Amino acid sequence: MSGITVATAQGGIATKQIRHTRAGLQITDYPLEKWWRFYALPSPGDAEGWADFLSERQADFASCCLYAEPINAFAGYQRRLIHDAEGATATLREVARDYLVLDFDSTAVSDGIDFVTDPASAIGVVIDTFEELRGVAFALAVSASAGFKPGIRAKAVVMLSETLMPSAMRRWAQAMNARAGIKLLDPAVLAPAQPLYFAKLILHGIEDPIRQRVGMRAGIERASLKIPAERQNPEATGGVIAGSGGWRAHLGQLGGARGFHDVLLTAAGAVVGHYCGAPPEPAASLIHEFVRNAVLKADPGARDEREIARYASRRFWDDLIGHAGRREHHRVDKIITSIAGIRRA
Repeated sequence: MSGITVATAQGGIATKQIRHTRAGLQITDYPLEKWWRFYALPSPGDAEGWADFLSERQADFASCCLYAEPINAFAGYQRRLIHDAEGATATLREVARDYLVLDFDSTAVSDGIDFVTDPASAIGVVIDTFEELRGVAFALAVSASAGFKPGIRAKAVVMLSETLMPSAMRRWAQAMNARAGIKLLDPAVLAPAQPLYFAKLILHGIEDPIRQRVGMRAGIERASLKIPAERQNPEATGGVIAGSGGWRAHLGQLGGARGFHDVLLTAAGAVVGHYCGAPPEPAASLIHEFVRNAVLKADPGARDEREIARYASRRFWDDLIGHAGRREHHRVDKIITSIAGIRRA
């Protein structure tokens, strides 16, 4: 049976906070939590069950959810690792799930619909633009910053007719954005260890502009996705990545249909592929300066200055390089193990 993992932050906070300051409203972003305690729950099973589950999650400020499954749920606080990294062993594994989490992050609202007062209708209009999801039932949880920032900011959960790996769901979301020519969905949440934040934000002396943060739409019980074929990793040749124009070419997509996080992650993967690991200095600093300038020049859309500054920061870029390096190391290990198996045979 499909399930979902709840991850509780050691620091006790896994949501945004907002307060009044002399400079205006200040939104504190999600904490950069390193240690989590995991426990697995069965999937709610249908849109109504998900709506109940999301209502419970809204009140849990210390937890988020994950697609991945814990390898050892009784090991206390652990890092969120799909692969072995920096002397630490993997704590999570990617597994197939029978639900799709759609993340809308500043998606435009259709004329005549007020997302703040009727989030289900606003989200339904966007969902129905996808042929495979037209008329499907879904549960929704409005995101923490919704009502304080423009656009549709929410997550919707759709039940699937078959179990799929999150990596396959991510390819589908990327294809939908490419087909639309704009970023309708954020594919980043479909990474197996990526936090799925469902809790409402913590308000300090401020009234919530959204009265109902959880809801659902009745409809077709399950959807069937047409998953695009997995693309082969391009090979490095000289100073660029063959077939892609190198990591610089990926940066040209910033602010477009793929947004920022997904593009930067792809660019980081291209850099790691070229250098067979993290680039040495001074190359690392020069590459980041190029990345930083590309982020600052890209169309921010509805993203505020703090979010853009985070994408442009050296810390964020180094985290992506580290993630890409661990993923590449895991890929090479699989190849070596496969070759060793063939030789033994």
